[in-house]
Amino acid sequence: MALDILELRKLCIPKNIRITLHAAKRLEQRRIFLKDVIACIMNGEIIEQYPQENSGTVFLKIMDASFIRTLR
Repeated sequence: MALDILELRKLCIPKNIRITLHAAKRLEQRRIFLKDVIACIMNGEIIEQYPQENSGTVFLKIMDASFIRTLR
């Protein structure tokens, strides 16, 4: 099932967000804060969507140009 960015934004509230241990480590390594991820979802666009995996998870790539510029 493809996700729409507007649907994703509606779901993007603290009680719905779960970060795996692996993701938390990668965010820390890259010095990316959860608030940055949320801002990217709220202001960005879906640039790529991967098909549903065996776990039932849909993987997305979301880009926000202002966020990318701040990481450089």
